[in-house]
Amino acid sequence: MKVYLSLVTAGWEGYRSMVQHQTEIGNRLRRELACSNWKVVNDTILPVICFTDSNIQSKIQSNFASFICQEILRSGQAWISVYEINKAPVLRACITNYDSTEEDIMVLIELLNGARAEYLKRHPIGLS
Repeated sequence: MKVYLSLVTAGWEGYRSMVQHQTEIGNRLRRELACSNWKVVNDTILPVICFTDSNIQSKIQSNFASFICQEILRSGQAWISVYEINKAPVLRACITNYDSTEEDIMVLIELLNGARAEYLKRHPIGLS
C-alpha cells in the first residue's frame, strides 16, 4: 500500500527522482566518512552505509560502536544504529528520508567526529 500511494502521489518520475536523490546523499556520506578517516565496510549502491574506525582495537569495537551510537542518538540531530557484519559491530546509517540534504550529512559527520574524539579522550588506550 505504501508503494502504491507513493506512486499515485509522486508518479513514476517522482519516485525515481526520490530514490536517485537518496542514493546521491548516501554516496556523499560515503565520501565524507572517508575524508574523516572512517572506514566504510559494506559495498552497495543502496543508501545504507556501514562503517567503523579501523584504528580502534577490535576487542573494544562493541564498546566503541555503542558509545558512538548513543552519542548520536542523544544529540537528537541524527539517527544511526549498531549492526553486525562478520560478527564485528559496526555503525549503520541509512538514508530513508527523501528530504535528507548534504547539510544533514555534514551535521552527522560533525557529530560522529565529535563522538569519536570524546570516546578517545575517555579511552586513550583504544587505538590499535
